[in-house]
Amino acid sequence: MKTAILLTLFLLQAVGLSSKVLQPSADADALNDTLFVYLNDGGMDAYPSSLASISRLPDGAVEAVWKDGTIITYPAEEVDSISHDAPAVLPRLTQLKINNKHNDQVFTDVLADITDDGQVNLQIGAIGKWLTPSFQLSDESATAYIGNEPQQSMVSRHRFDKAIPYTVAYPDMRILRQLSDEDSHDSLLTMMPFGSDYTVHVDWLTDRADNVPTISITTDDGKMITSKEVYVGATITIDGAGVFPSMKTTPVQIKGRGNSSWVNSATAKNPYRLKFDEKVKPFGMTKGKSWVLLANTLKGSMMANAIGMKAACIVRTAGANHIIPVELYINGQYRGNYNFTEKVGFSNNSIDLEDESLATLLELDTYYDETYKFKSSPYNLPVNIKEPDFSENTTSLTMGDIRAHFNQWVQLLQSGEEIAPMTDIEYLARYLAVTDLICNCELVHPKSVFLYNEDIKNGGKYVFGPVWDFDWAFGYEQSALYFQRSQQLDLFNSVHMEARQFVKDLRYVSQQLDRAYYKVWTLLMRDGLEELLDFSQDYYDYARPSLEHNYQQWHDGNNYATVANNARKWLSQRAEYIYSHLTPYDLTEEELTPVTGIVDIRYDDKDSRQTSPCLVDVYTLQGICVKRQVPVTELRTHLSKGIYIVNGKKMSL
Repeated sequence: MKTAILLTLFLLQAVGLSSKVLQPSADADALNDTLFVYLNDGGMDAYPSSLASISRLPDGAVEAVWKDGTIITYPAEEVDSISHDAPAVLPRLTQLKINNKHNDQVFTDVLADITDDGQVNLQIGAIGKWLTPSFQLSDESATAYIGNEPQQSMVSRHRFDKAIPYTVAYPDMRILRQLSDEDSHDSLLTMMPFGSDYTVHVDWLTDRADNVPTISITTDDGKMITSKEVYVGATITIDGAGVFPSMKTTPVQIKGRGNSSWVNSATAKNPYRLKFDEKVKPFGMTKGKSWVLLANTLKGSMMANAIGMKAACIVRTAGANHIIPVELYINGQYRGNYNFTEKVGFSNNSIDLEDESLATLLELDTYYDETYKFKSSPYNLPVNIKEPDFSENTTSLTMGDIRAHFNQWVQLLQSGEEIAPMTDIEYLARYLAVTDLICNCELVHPKSVFLYNEDIKNGGKYVFGPVWDFDWAFGYEQSALYFQRSQQLDLFNSVHMEARQFVKDLRYVSQQLDRAYYKVWTLLMRDGLEELLDFSQDYYDYARPSLEHNYQQWHDGNNYATVANNARKWLSQRAEYIYSHLTPYDLTEEELTPVTGIVDIRYDDKDSRQTSPCLVDVYTLQGICVKRQVPVTELRTHLSKGIYIVNGKKMSL
């Protein structure tokens, strides 16, 4: 009956046009001289006279002849009427919001202003221009579309560097439109959703900023920080540079931090740790007492931590950190470009647990420099106990409890048996995927490898994360250059360091992990890599004035435009290399269905941590909704085999 429409949509997807936001031509927008074919099943197809001619056939059928020669025939028994009158009531967009719980770079919720003429305006201070909107519609049976792709609130993610057209429509109402592709200058006629049209405009405050935020720290004694052990009293003031919230002058304590990054000199560009008396929200980030200023002193390194942390956010590793580039002044003296980020630990802005009394946070690190530490048996891993602090009497555990339980886990790993009973396989897959992507050989030393267990007494599993310390990643370990070497390095088999056997066993002993690893990489290649590549450029564009200012002080290399370009190429090449060498698995629809928003355990709203079965909408390629808000496990029930759109993605069911 409507075979020609199905063929047209198939061709649209085949040539790649459906992956872009294509703009309808002006004549297709005009409803003057448009004929509406109303169908008995409640559907409607609209045809502007400039794009198609409509006629009745002798047998009562209705024929639509598109200007490209396509002919659509509606049998007489399916047609209710033909009219120049548009539907009297159309569904509307009643609210659109950018919620920080679903957007890792947005720290403050932003509610859009929706005008009567369909303009949706947002002003956002964030680095990276991909967003996941949350929206409400006037009718729950309606759907929001970008082009022909149905959008799901809190799930669908797009880049908003230009105006994005949305249509709110009932799934069975369509209009013929002529689409144009700005890149290829191609055009194509296709049926699109017919409803209320909106255009989303984002005013990016980062595009207006002259520089990144400024942090000014004044020590009580007026002297530079020279100790990693002793805090110095100080005050801190933050100027958000018109992008992020500012902070008035506030008491803070500061000391040095780091291992190889720390230089015992008052004049060096050193990293620092900050501790407030009360929880604070600098830059609008999640509340916390402890924060870190990363110095990035290695030549060419000032984008490494930002890109690595963004990769962790995209892949959704446990407790992924966020990076804000800042200009740092101490006692009025310019200290350079720094990264402001959360301190890894048990707190609601890092690893936020309901009950810490039976929990532990461990760091595998060859520096082996914590008060509480032990060597594992087997593998002889250097294990620092970061949490709990036994001197604070907040735990029911002893050091012996932690050592015995961790050794039980590594013994299970070495035995070759499945490690899933004691390991969160999903988070391990995410952790290893980020580590592999950025080629962070620190894992194989090991250094800065964090993992935690919420309850070692009652079957708690080890969770790998947060990821940390990217100074020697992105090929730097092999060449002292960032984003230029090691695109095809096999991290788990070809890096010969102290923990080589441990890392190899960790990656390959679990069949469940191997499948989960392939799933994480499949989702990254499908949904996340493009955003990471864009972020690499977005971060440079925003931080450029500060990077240039830093060069004047420290002469670390000023060609970060080349670094950003190399980063995009390197990440793309490395991702393709890794994915092409993985064992492929036949993944289920549930495994490939995106979760609702960015899952992050740190937000203050405890209710946001509750999980429920993922519900999805299922559409035909013609845009007809055949299932609404059904569990992913019920996708195939009562459906004929074929290609469907599930949460905006094509799937074979």
